Amino acid sequence: MRRSILSNAFFSLVSDVASRLATALVLIAIVRRLGESASGVYTLGTNYVLLLSALASWGLDQLLIRDVARDRGLATKHFGHFLLFRLVLSPFLWLVLATALLWARPYQPLTNWFIAIAGATIVGNSLSNLGQALLIAYERVWPASLISAVGGVLLVTGGMIALSSGAGMISIALMLVATSLLQATAVCIVAGRSLQWHHFRLDGPFVRRELRAGLPFVPILVFIALETQVGSILLSFFHSEAAVGHYGMANVIVTALAMLSQAARIGIFPVMARLRQTDPSEFVRLYERSWRTFAAGSLPVVILLILLAEPIIRLLYGRPSPEAVTTLQCLAPAVCFYFLNLPNSRLMILEQRQGVMARWYAVSTALHIALALLLIPAYAAPAVGAARSISMGVLFLQSCAYVERRILASRPWRFVWRPAVACGVMAFVVFVVTPTWSPFVRAASGLVVYGLVLALLTALSRKGSMHKPPGELPATREISAAYPTLENDREQ
Repeated sequence: MRRSILSNAFFSLVSDVASRLATALVLIAIVRRLGESASGVYTLGTNYVLLLSALASWGLDQLLIRDVARDRGLATKHFGHFLLFRLVLSPFLWLVLATALLWARPYQPLTNWFIAIAGATIVGNSLSNLGQALLIAYERVWPASLISAVGGVLLVTGGMIALSSGAGMISIALMLVATSLLQATAVCIVAGRSLQWHHFRLDGPFVRRELRAGLPFVPILVFIALETQVGSILLSFFHSEAAVGHYGMANVIVTALAMLSQAARIGIFPVMARLRQTDPSEFVRLYERSWRTFAAGSLPVVILLILLAEPIIRLLYGRPSPEAVTTLQCLAPAVCFYFLNLPNSRLMILEQRQGVMARWYAVSTALHIALALLLIPAYAAPAVGAARSISMGVLFLQSCAYVERRILASRPWRFVWRPAVACGVMAFVVFVVTPTWSPFVRAASGLVVYGLVLALLTALSRKGSMHKPPGELPATREISAAYPTLENDREQ
């Protein structure tokens, strides 16, 4: 099990690193050669694409992974029908976006045309994601990783050549579209080679049933996209493209770190789906180990991002940008919540509670938009970062309360409090005790303190648990033995 999770996570990380790193490198090149306003155009275009790509997915990726991980005999039926649906929906959404922009003209002409052209990557993204979902369900992620790496190299190489030769943003948009379509074609061919296409038949009732099952994912995915992308769009209504560029500069760094959470999600989800059906006790242990690992690994990253924001921005973009630095510091807590929200979100999908998740995301996104609209006029890009971190924290609290009360009484707080205390001591050392030291020396000393405090608290906690009477052991040990299997759920 551990080997499968690590393999899936590693190759998913390679895939995400290739894709996101390519996007980040192109953005950095645009900032250096064309300025922050051009980077704002690029950020707006990619945000519109990500928002509509979430709508185009319809949650079918999650359904395919969940069902095919349990029964690979369903692969041809699921992939074939989902592929046809995406071939209809994604071009339609692109045409709607392009028509609306060129008719309403909400931005400068170059911005409108860039977004309209780059919007065609919705088609490539939706098809690539479906092919990757099938490979994830097979727990064979490496082909998608290889294709993503090649696509990233093509995008970066083409972008550098275009910018060095004096080409503008329209050339970058065309390159984005071409790369996404090439990558989608390659992934779908590789994923589809293992399917029994001669057995494929159109099944109308199946399509209707699966679309109904995926419907709750539509608001979830749209809210997730809004959570990460709506800030730059709201910024563009109140400030210039330069302010959007400041947010994009910070968001690229946070998104790069979020790739680790994406890799972890892909690593554990198919294994969780399989164990949920075959070994409920091991499923609960995997759920709890995920909490421990994500909490211990993500909390100190918040302190490091706040501390090192200025040298990171200067190193990547070659220019001082105080607004981008402040934005990155405000976004830092969001990195932690990317990881802490993972165990409960996967559990909710396996329990088919997508409708409940949709309500959580609705509350979180509404709070994000309200805070952003309130703060953006005065504080610009940093306001978006603060609003996003707060709303993701609210989402985390909602999920923990619901899972604790309705699904699995694992008390996740017992996995978080030790890293949280150690992180507090680390912050005290970094910001209060050593303010005159070099930022990198402070970061290193803070990590050492964090590790020592966490190890001490863990040792004390284990020593205390050894002296507890049997009735005071964690409740999950009893729950794991009685946790209902999939067959019991069906009977109920």
